[in-house]
Amino acid sequence: MVCRPCENKLPLPTKECTGPWMVPFSCAKDGSGWNNPFSLKVISAALVNGFDRGWSKHPHLCGMWKWRRIPSPFPIFVFILFSSQKEKYHTHLAVLYLDQVLKMRTSTEAVPRAQLDLGRSKLRHLLQESSLYRVQLILGKVKETDMYAECAILYGKLEEHDKALRILVHKLQDYGAAENYCVVNSKDQDLAYRRRLFQLLLSVYLDPMEGKKDSLLGPAMNLLNSPEADFDTVRVLQLLPENWSVGVISRFLANAVRASTHGSRMSRVQHTLSRSENLQLRGEVGAHGRCLIPMTEDRLCQVCQRPFSEPTFVRYPNGVVTHAQCARNKAVCPVTGRVFNTRKDSG
Repeated sequence: MVCRPCENKLPLPTKECTGPWMVPFSCAKDGSGWNNPFSLKVISAALVNGFDRGWSKHPHLCGMWKWRRIPSPFPIFVFILFSSQKEKYHTHLAVLYLDQVLKMRTSTEAVPRAQLDLGRSKLRHLLQESSLYRVQLILGKVKETDMYAECAILYGKLEEHDKALRILVHKLQDYGAAENYCVVNSKDQDLAYRRRLFQLLLSVYLDPMEGKKDSLLGPAMNLLNSPEADFDTVRVLQLLPENWSVGVISRFLANAVRASTHGSRMSRVQHTLSRSENLQLRGEVGAHGRCLIPMTEDRLCQVCQRPFSEPTFVRYPNGVVTHAQCARNKAVCPVTGRVFNTRKDSG
């Protein structure tokens, strides 16, 4: 890939852009061309093509292999958004991000804190948003460091939520991040899964094996009273220490009673609506059953156009009357092709 200054537009193919791993591309002198959506797609396709064709074995062909030709504002992970969802791409990108962060942390030269924080932020974003990389491989590298936030994300990907929450609570002492962890990891999950995560966090707060007893009483109460949290009230009461007074959890109990009352009322409303719908359907069935169908000698079957010689016949909801043997599918009108529900409406 060749990047050369131009006037804010993509160049035409040139002789120096004809290598098997090369894609013609150019950007503005200020780097604004890298933010063009079409430009990003071009680079993304080139990166994926390079991975597939093995350009890592020929780094001299393209300086982008080591990400040296990409301007700093360019989001490296963007090629994932435009490429195939393959594990090797996501894993390799995660390793690149991690190696970059570790290199800055172990560098003998002074690295600006903002630069290090930006690198870790991009790494955490990739670890959280992607589910295609090899978690165990990345975790093996991260566990050897004190990058606890990244460890918590990786443990979450492995469904080891207890380890992740203990890191956030006891290592980082970031109680807001612990609550947000439960919210993020319970997204698109059922209510039981969501409640299990929040109850697990509450048990971490109340675990006497970690620190002094009741040392995390404040975060525990904040969690119980949080509008984002969901709990099974009965299991929470079984988990709370016996020496806690009712006054301490009065707000939680009031919210639990209010939620229970609301749920009971909504259930009764739903039950009443279901009964009303059932009665309406029964009325429709009764109306169809009482409908008179005059059968004369001149009336013909609307399928075979022959008269009715037997007392049995079939009537469809749209008024079509046929012989019993002409009604091959009771749910589909043989004349109009209209599809009815599976409820029998034959007469």
